[in-house]
Amino acid sequence: MRRELRIFRSLFALVMLAAFVAVPGVAKKGKNSGGDSGEKAGKSGKAKEAAGPKLIWQDPGDISQLNLYYGSGGAEHAPTGTEYKFISEDLNGTTPKFDVKDENGVKWRAKLGIDAKCDTAAAHLLWAVGYFAPENYYVPSLRAEGLTEHNMKRGHEWIALSGDGTVVGGVRLKRKIKGEKKLGEWDWFKNPFVGTKEYDGLRVMMALIGNWDAATKNNHILSKKTGEIHYEITDLDASFGKTGDNALNRSRGRLKDYEDFKFIDSVSAQYVNFAPRPRPPLVQKVDLPAHILHTEIAEVMQRVPIDHVQWIAGLLSQLSAEQIRDAFRSVGFNQEEVEGFSAVVEKRIEALKNLGTASGAETPVAAQSGASPDPR
Repeated sequence: MRRELRIFRSLFALVMLAAFVAVPGVAKKGKNSGGDSGEKAGKSGKAKEAAGPKLIWQDPGDISQLNLYYGSGGAEHAPTGTEYKFISEDLNGTTPKFDVKDENGVKWRAKLGIDAKCDTAAAHLLWAVGYFAPENYYVPSLRAEGLTEHNMKRGHEWIALSGDGTVVGGVRLKRKIKGEKKLGEWDWFKNPFVGTKEYDGLRVMMALIGNWDAATKNNHILSKKTGEIHYEITDLDASFGKTGDNALNRSRGRLKDYEDFKFIDSVSAQYVNFAPRPRPPLVQKVDLPAHILHTEIAEVMQRVPIDHVQWIAGLLSQLSAEQIRDAFRSVGFNQEEVEGFSAVVEKRIEALKNLGTASGAETPVAAQSGASPDPR
């Protein structure tokens, strides 16, 4: 698969080079691809050189004492009011988003719909085991002074008909951190951490939450006021559903799909392959860039060293049932959904813990001694 990916990349580079030579003068300076990001990156979109230490993980301390209801920002940074001032819409990505400022002058990026629930719950789970995650909070509704259907191109279905700037249906508020700057994006297969247990643990977390959009555009390199350089995933909303090969065959925040979708595909003495790799749709077979992206995303959760899987399983196993439930309670899921999503996460953690007895050639996990026959 990696060889196929390299071939695709090489062909794509040749096609782009040919197009550039054939039609000179058409290249333009592109906008920051940032997605749901903080400040803009440099012109190249690549990380600028920075002197601080580069980190993808930090010791979370006593995991059993962490508050997964509030996540990385804690209760002290949680939004306290419902009145905000509208700043501007963010048109990056596919999910409706806009920026607001609260009465204390704190700026937030608001995200709407089911994405708000998934993004926040996933961020709280990643933070609990040491990964850098945005300060995400969920509120059922808010009112943004100056927000109207006329200054929002998207998300009209969540803007109340009253016309007073009220947004309903759930909102994720991501706190904008003063002094934080986006330096660029990081690639899953070309970064300073490839081969480490911390990097591979993050790959396992993508499988655990069922993130089907583990793409470079969502991976940001952030410069902190402390001087540290954090490698972070800032968009996790494509989670807790079903991974499919097209928009009609995948979901997010849908309990039945999350319960039914396979978690561990196969196990050998050295590696774990998570989730079956969906085959690209027909249109992607002739759309080279899309085919490359699809192949790369699928590859993120394949061939994860089993000892690194056991390392992250050890961290996850320190979470209590109530902590896991808090991650889903915090985003407004009803009681049935809270119990259901939490049960799947617990079952998946147990499946990870049971992989220690894997041996021999790569086999389907259901046939593997010591593994759960239903490792969802």
